[in-house]
Amino acid sequence: MSRLAPRLAAVLLAALAAAPVLADAADRAYRDALLTRLEAAQAEHRDAPDSLDARVAVARAWYALGVEGEKKAAKRAEELFDELHQDDPDDPVITAYLGSCRLLHAKREWAPWRKYELSKEGVTLLNQAVDSAPDDLHARFIRAATTENLPAQFELSDQADADFATLAERVYHDRTHPGLDGEQAAYALARHAVRLEAAQNHGDALIAYRLAVEFAPDSRTAAKAAESIERIEAFYTPTAESSPANQPTP
Repeated sequence: MSRLAPRLAAVLLAALAAAPVLADAADRAYRDALLTRLEAAQAEHRDAPDSLDARVAVARAWYALGVEGEKKAAKRAEELFDELHQDDPDDPVITAYLGSCRLLHAKREWAPWRKYELSKEGVTLLNQAVDSAPDDLHARFIRAATTENLPAQFELSDQADADFATLAERVYHDRTHPGLDGEQAAYALARHAVRLEAAQNHGDALIAYRLAVEFAPDSRTAAKAAESIERIEAFYTPTAESSPANQPTP
């Protein structure tokens, strides 16, 4: 397996640092946190170059920047997850990340046939990951967070809704949210809460939003969830039927 070359990393980090200044302070802070996470992951990888966890951490750090629109980071993440997948094609989380990377790649392509090819492969990998390990919350989260942003012609919005509902229920009943970090658990709850609001289920939406804030209080998800809580509380009075004992599902 090829190691992440320090010179390549320095070039890409410099390119990212030179990107246009973001308008929103929260987005700037988040991007800075992602760069810090990448540097920490790279340091860990240098200390333990053969560690699978370290390799995955580096790939995930590049991926997080790629999701934020950094094309060079998305490309590097795809290269690393390709290598990881070749080494362990049966790992559902690695497979899910690779599928998501393929869809990010499709977004960068101009040729329609290439977009279609990459998109098809990406969706197939995401489905393989979840089908092979349906109880793996991390793999399901990556599929949900990826497919919810696909165009309507993919006809995967119902699947994304179902994935977020499953994640929200599992997280609600097991607050340790195994396989997910706090930000992922919070995002899954918040996205499901949006769907609960759309179904006029304001009580359970409040529960989900509040739990999202609890899991990742300093995240962008928590900030948006807090705004939603304030908006709902302005007109909604909880009833006896809506309590923390209820599942955050429709």
